Parts: sequence; structure tokens; C-alpha cells
Amino acid sequence: MQSLYPSLIFVAFLLIRFSTPSAIAATPSPENVAIQQAVENQEPAPIPVKKLPSKLSPEMARELVKKSTLKLGLDLDHIQEIDPEVATILSQTKGVLSLDGVTTLDEVSAKALASNKQLSVSLNSLVELSPQVASALGKLSYLELNKLKPNHQVVAELGNVSSTLKLDSLESLDAQAAASLSRIPFRLSLNGIKTITAEAAQQLAPSKALIEMNKIAMLSDQAAEELSKHMGGWSLEGLQQLHHVALAKTLAQQRTAINLPLADDISLECLAALVTKTNYHQLGLRTLTDEQARLLVQCDRLLLPRIESISQEQIEIFLNSACRFDLPGLKELSDARLAARLTKNAGAMLDLRRVEAMPEEVIREISQGTAILLLNNLRSLNVTMAKDLSHYKGNLNLSGLREMSDEIADIFASREKTLFLSTELKLTPEAKKRLEANRRIIFRQPKS
Repeated sequence: MQSLYPSLIFVAFLLIRFSTPSAIAATPSPENVAIQQAVENQEPAPIPVKKLPSKLSPEMARELVKKSTLKLGLDLDHIQEIDPEVATILSQTKGVLSLDGVTTLDEVSAKALASNKQLSVSLNSLVELSPQVASALGKLSYLELNKLKPNHQVVAELGNVSSTLKLDSLESLDAQAAASLSRIPFRLSLNGIKTITAEAAQQLAPSKALIEMNKIAMLSDQAAEELSKHMGGWSLEGLQQLHHVALAKTLAQQRTAINLPLADDISLECLAALVTKTNYHQLGLRTLTDEQARLLVQCDRLLLPRIESISQEQIEIFLNSACRFDLPGLKELSDARLAARLTKNAGAMLDLRRVEAMPEEVIREISQGTAILLLNNLRSLNVTMAKDLSHYKGNLNLSGLREMSDEIADIFASREKTLFLSTELKLTPEAKKRLEANRRIIFRQPKS
């Protein structure tokens, strides 16, 4: 089953950036483990599942359904085929039923699955569907078909899904297909669409669903005008340019986050329209003017992950605002007041992984925090800095260090919170032995 959430990094940010540290420090659920690994700059490990046979017996299906929960659902991606009897049993699954290994589905089995109209099903290996099977599946509440190459008749049937449809394999959208899909009431995912005509956009506009089209990079003025009439909410994470004020106003009015991580060309008029105090904003701007900064600090919460440096005047603008901003793309951080504010804004994670060097006063300020602290690119520390960081109350990543003296190793050897270091760190045998004796100090292989 494909993830039910947006991209891992942004989800991790939304879950932990403005929460308390305890939000991820409690029971290590699979989601929290994935987040933890993400912030440690490691690839998330798959949740282990017991390998199942390619086909289920009715008895096995009954036992598995009993164990299903609303939170975890039932992952049966090893199953390659199901018959009507098994499908009827599986229709009682709690949560999402993932059948991403199934490559063919007959009409009787599809009707059996859809006998429970509240069921959520993921069938991400199906490439073709007959209109009859699509008609049956269209009675479900939630349906994922992210490899399907549907024709108009199939799309028309899938438009009857009662809540959420994910059809990320669809690469083009004409007005007829858009009209069918506009009936989806809650969430419509079309993340394979790279362009959209004004005619198709016009047909989507009446939909009440949150519509995701995250691969669209550019919009014509006519298409943007039509999209601006849709009030159900948009996810346009691939958008690189925003010059249409009406669309910007529509995005600002939606209840979901304004997430435009690749948009580095936003007109000043659109920026003014986007700014609200209630929404979370992530914008892909690479550079800032003072005028842009004055607008942006009117936001309540702001993430600018691609800004590598800001001027002293812009620092003053940010510091004199109530905005809870984060600048994880910074390559330099020498202002202690800015460091203190970033530390205060951090919630559960302070991401400074791109900064290579910091003065002592900056280290002193960030050492006052309690968030997970990412200093993955910091190349060297002196003794004063090491003493400040050794008492840091949150987990600490210093995997960018390449050398460490015996004196600094001794300082960190008694650390009580997790510390990540690189296996390539140059240490004397004595220093390495002292650090390895502390189970909270973890040596990680650097990513290539």
C-alpha cells in the first residue's frame, strides 16, 4: 500500500515541528520510528511483516481479519489472487485492506469486497479493469489504484467512490474524465497529471474534494483561473511558479496547509494574497527581498527550506515579528539572536544540518533547547562548544564531525542523551573505547 500521508519529510515536519518533544518521545509506533530515522538522516526501515503465501485460504483470511485494527488495517501485499469467498471475508477488515500484490480481479470478487461499502482498499498492482469490476469497486469508500490505466468508461464508474480515490497513474485528464472524477466528495489524488487544460480544470472546479495534483509545475492563466474557483482545497506541491492572484487567494482560504515547496517564483501580489495568520506555510523561495520578508512574517507558521542565507536587515524583520519561522536550508548561522529564536521556534526538531561552522555564541544559544538537534554538517568543535553541547537535553546529531580530540571525546563520553557520530570520525583508540562504552552514543555509516 502506498503511504496514506504526504512525503515523509514534510509529514515529519507537520507532526513534530510545532509539537512538544513528548509527541514523538512516547511509545515508538512504526510512524514514530520512521520519523526518528528521517530526522537522523537515515532511510526509514520497512515495518517487518510475516511473509504470506500467494493465495489465502478462508480460514487464514478469517484469522487475519480478526487481528485487523482501524489504525494498522491489514497488509496482504504478498497475496497475488483472491477468490469470491476470501474476498467476502476480507471485506470485514478494519482499517485499510492492502492488496497491492493482486494483479487481476474478477467481477464477483470485486462485488464481494464492495459488499462492505465502508471498506478502504488498496489495489496498486491492477493495471486494467473492466467497466463491470470498476462499477463494483466504485461502491467502496476509499480506493487506491495507482497503476491503473483507465479508459473513460472505467473512470466514470470510479467517480462513484464515496470518499477517497487515489488514481496517481492517470497521466492526462480531459474534460470528460474530469467531470466524472469531480463527483469524489472527500479526497481525489491525481499525482500523475503534469498538465491540465482550462476545460478539464473547469470540470473539476465544482468538486468538494481536496484534490492533489502534485506533479503540475506550471499552469496557464486560463487553467489557474478555473482552478481558483474550486473551494474544496488544493495540493499543488510541484508548482514552481505562482503569478495568478485569484488562485493564490483560493489557496489562502483553504483549511489545509499551504505547501508549495518548489515554488521559487511567486509574484509579490500572490505572496500578499497567500499570507494568512491561520495557515501553515511552506514555500520554495530560494532568495528573499526585504519586501517579501515583511509580508512573510505576517504568517503564524512558516517554513522556508530553500533559503540558504538572509541579510542582516531580514534577520531584524524576522526577529521583530511574532512569526514562528524555520529556516532549515541555512548554510551559515552567525547571529546568536537568530539562533535563539530558531531554537525557541523548533518544537521537537531543530534542523541545522546544512550549517558547516558556527561561532561559540551560536552554539551556546542552541544548546539551551530540548528538540532533536541536527548538526549533521558541522565539521569541527572546540572544547567550549563541546562542553555546551554535551549537556544538550535532546537527541543530537554530530555525524558531520571528522576529527575529535581525546579531551572532547571525554566531554561527550558521559552524555546522557542520544548522540549520533560518524563511523568515519577520526579518534584515538582510547577515545573510541570511551565513547563506545556509552550506549547512548551511536556510530552511523555516512550516506553516500
